[in-house]
Amino acid sequence: MNVILTNEEVQVVASLVVSLVLESAPISEAGKETLRRWRKVYDVGGAELNAFALRFNEALGNHIDQRTTRMVQRRGQVRVSTIVEH
Repeated sequence: MNVILTNEEVQVVASLVVSLVLESAPISEAGKETLRRWRKVYDVGGAELNAFALRFNEALGNHIDQRTTRMVQRRGQVRVSTIVEH
């Protein structure tokens, strides 16, 4: 499966995660302010978001690949690889 999110979609996911952490995690006010600043740095249109989106998509793709059962056909045989949990 190939999933690639746009910069805007990555920013929405990151903002949602940060918002959930701010609302429900027991972190200090200094920690909350750091998260708010991070969210502003990675706002839509910034160069930082472009780089972050590339890393995010690569990590997402790797995560999906690690958990996907693959079927490979070679010379009339179908081989199925299994998921290996670590």
